[in-house]
Parts: sequence; C-alpha cells; structure tokens
Amino acid sequence: MGIKIGSPAPEAAVDYWIRGANGPKRMTLAEHRGKWVVLFFYPRDFTFICPTELAAFGELEADFKAEEAVVIGASTDNCFSHKAWFERDARLVRVSWPIPPISSARGSTFYWMTARAYEERSLSTPRASCAT
Repeated sequence: MGIKIGSPAPEAAVDYWIRGANGPKRMTLAEHRGKWVVLFFYPRDFTFICPTELAAFGELEADFKAEEAVVIGASTDNCFSHKAWFERDARLVRVSWPIPPISSARGSTFYWMTARAYEERSLSTPRASCAT
C-alpha cells in the first residue's frame, strides 16, 4: 500500500491513552477529518528529554484548541506505560491529549508508517502527514 503525501489518509483506528480514562480508548481517523491535526512523535516514556518537550506542548494546548487543532502525541510504548509515566511525572500534568502507541501494526497503519511505504519512498519521514 503506497501512501503519497497530499493524498487522503486511509481509514484506520488505534487504541490510545488519555488522562482520566480507566483503560485504553479507541480513535479513528474519521473523527479528525476536516480538522487540523498536530501529530508529533517522541521516542519513549520515562526518558530525560521527552518530558520537557511534552510539557511545552501542554503549555500550548489552549493555543492549539483556539485554532481548532487536535493534538496527538505518539511513542513506541504501550498505553499502560503511557498511563504509568504521565500520571507519575509532575512535569506532564498538563498533558491531556491522546497518546497512542506506534509499536503495533495497527498503530503503524494509523500513522501511515508502513514498511512498504518506506520501501517505495513515498513517505520521506515519519512526520509526513497526509491531507484529511
């Protein structure tokens, strides 16, 4: 499945962690069609540098909402790791957007990062976004 930058993203769903939820929740791309989506990636939970970057996004969350933008952060860790880290690290108290894992095939599909897409070089970076 080749995905070209600027083409509509394929429909997909992924589980995610969000503050206040008892367990993983589910989101689909259809929920975000027609909206601006700020999609960012960080390497792993429980790292030294990532909390500062995530905290900075947390401080800007009201600004993103004012522009009607949806913020989604993603890392290679699973939802249970996200829950443990975000609820334990005081620097992350302002983070209230979805944090899905990208380590599963479902997560990779959701983020348009398939091995075949890389082989075809139709996506230049994991941060590439497709129009919705």
